[in-house]
This record gives sequence, C-alpha cells and structure tokens, in this order.
Amino acid sequence: MIVTIWNISQPQSYQYHLTNLLNLGARKFGIVSVSLIGCIPRYRVENQSGECIEELNIYAQKFSMELEGIMKKLSTEFKEMKYSLGNSYAATSDIIGNHVAYGEPNQSLR
Repeated sequence: MIVTIWNISQPQSYQYHLTNLLNLGARKFGIVSVSLIGCIPRYRVENQSGECIEELNIYAQKFSMELEGIMKKLSTEFKEMKYSLGNSYAATSDIIGNHVAYGEPNQSLR
C-alpha cells in the first residue's frame, strides 16, 4: 500500500495547536477540511486500476468529522471563538459523483 498507516494522533495534534493559538489570543478561524486525498493524481497513478484509493478517502473523511468535533468543543471552551469550517470532502465528492452537472462528460474524475 502507498500509505503505511494514518497517524491516529493527528486530530489531537491539530487540537493542541489550535488551543495554543487560542491561548495566544486568536479568536477567529477559517478552516477547510481535508478533501478526497485518495483521488489526487499522485495516488491514482500509483494505483494499478487508476481509480481513487478509498482507504485514503476514509482517513480523510474521519479526520474531517473529528475536526468538526474539535471545533465545536473548542468553541464551547472559548466562548469568544468564531470559526467557519469549509467541507471540501463533501464538495469534492459532489463534483466527482455529479461530474456531468459540472461540465465533465467523461468519468475520468473517478
């Protein structure tokens, strides 16, 4: 497999750094979640079928869900915190799943 194993502590590390920023006075965050990393060309080229690597997409989806939880938790701990979380995983999934509606007639996105 191309990727060994996802670092399980990654979301906690992200929370640690956000907490440090909050403790330094940061209060506004604009964050875009992880997209379908298994569909980027680098990994599709290395996959014999040329398809997306679903295992990587599952990791990205899990991270995105955990990130949403982290942001909600931090916003309850730091009442003056404001954030906007863009879901690039859902947006990219929609583009790939509905490629014709986005003007891409062939299924090369998949």
